[in-house]
Amino acid sequence: MLFRSARRAQAMAALVEQAGLSSDQEKATQAIYDQMNTDLKNTLQDFVEKAQKNGKADRRDVMALGADVLEVMVATDDALRQQIPSDALEALDPEVTDPFAFVSGEVVKPLADLKDMDFE
Repeated sequence: MLFRSARRAQAMAALVEQAGLSSDQEKATQAIYDQMNTDLKNTLQDFVEKAQKNGKADRRDVMALGADVLEVMVATDDALRQQIPSDALEALDPEVTDPFAFVSGEVVKPLADLKDMDFE
């Protein structure tokens, strides 16, 4: 399981409180965000490995990365919508369900390996 940041803990606490999640719902929601972080980390690692192998990351590579990241985030949002009843979801502050608030710091660490790489 990936490291859970303080920001993620705060976001989860707010979500649990505002949505009135049961313990089982909280665990299921945690699992959704754990899967999101695993998928994001794998996506970023693949991007970094490809960029390092090629010695560059061109515009198309970066756009494809963006599409892959958005696909993970949309899938996460869909899973959350299946977990939390729609009436409860509609009553929440939008930032409480923002999947970006649940991204672990561990996810973006692979990008540090590209700090000296030139991008188009």
